[in-house]
Amino acid sequence: MLTIHEIEKTYEGQPLLKKVSFTVQNDETVCLLGSSGSGKSTLLRIIAGLEQAEGGQVTWDGEDLTNVPVHQREFGLMFQDYALFPHRNVSENIAFGLRMQGLSKEEIQGESGCRPGDHPYDQLCKAQGDRAFRRRATAGCASPGIGTRASLADAG
Repeated sequence: MLTIHEIEKTYEGQPLLKKVSFTVQNDETVCLLGSSGSGKSTLLRIIAGLEQAEGGQVTWDGEDLTNVPVHQREFGLMFQDYALFPHRNVSENIAFGLRMQGLSKEEIQGESGCRPGDHPYDQLCKAQGDRAFRRRATAGCASPGIGTRASLADAG
């Protein structure tokens, strides 16, 4: 379980995150929504350990992550632009991080739910478990570039 407790962060002397708190259960998927500059990416960077909060605490299964280095947190953060391999499909981009963790091909296929040759929309749907996305995507209502963009894939 991921717990975010009263996270605080300022940006250029102005409050950005003010006592942000929430909990994500192991079987939950959460989406952060907000306007540009509202602190969504900053909060994700704090959770991943790429930035330090000025106040509050991030815990994973009760363990305080404040002093846990990035490479030991086992969190993955995929940035919206320019951080995915453009020559790879969704499944291959997800598989890269899993391969770096030492998982076998069979384990990677089990984690992502994708198989080589799957259509990009099918890959994203399987990885995220979202049938509604498939309906929107095939109806032409998906946002531009969605076939090559992934948000966050839970590596288990």
